[in-house]
Amino acid sequence: MNDLILSIDCCSLQWTTLGLIEGNSLKGELNLDVGRKQSALLPGLVHSFLRSFSLTASDLDFFAVTNGPGSFTGIKVGVAFTQFTAWAAGKKIIPLSSLEIMALSHIRQEDSYVLSMIRGGGGKAYAALYHGNSALERPECLMAEKAYSPVELEQRLGEFSGFSKNLLWAADDPGKISRSFHPAGIPFPQQKTVPSGAVAVRLASLKKSEAIAAKEIRGRYLKDPDLG
Repeated sequence: MNDLILSIDCCSLQWTTLGLIEGNSLKGELNLDVGRKQSALLPGLVHSFLRSFSLTASDLDFFAVTNGPGSFTGIKVGVAFTQFTAWAAGKKIIPLSSLEIMALSHIRQEDSYVLSMIRGGGGKAYAALYHGNSALERPECLMAEKAYSPVELEQRLGEFSGFSKNLLWAADDPGKISRSFHPAGIPFPQQKTVPSGAVAVRLASLKKSEAIAAKEIRGRYLKDPDLG
């Protein structure tokens, strides 16, 4: 069945992304660095994006939203808007992980391992380890998503061995994260990983069986807010 899915991702403090897929066919994506204007701009962006395909919320089969981890404000904006819009349209929501999206964007070949990391504040970073064989398949989570301190991450990674030469490290801000985190044997990325609506909505299409009622969606913060 060629289900029509719209993904919404505001987990980054800056980037807002939208993606639209029908069956296995990517219809389009929108990736914008809107800074702290997410809450003001998101309704209009979604309306204009759908209208460009002559669609409304009622035409969709599913919504998908990245519900964490990441910016506390961004998570609240994305989840609240998607929850209300999906509820009004009578549609279910597919929850997405920002770390899993990041990993999927880096899996290009068989036997790939990706350590995804996002700044978490307070001297910690959100991280998870994934293994995958194709960008068209959902990656396997080997190390649970959590807000890790540098010591905790080193200890956790030490439990794994036998990685292939395809081990990668993906981060939203490599420069800042690398000042505190130095995962042994993992080469630092040269560029930051920017959120992608295309990757997010492709992941959503692989997770349709996990769709939940709009009233059930919640943000996944993984840590309490702080000033770090």
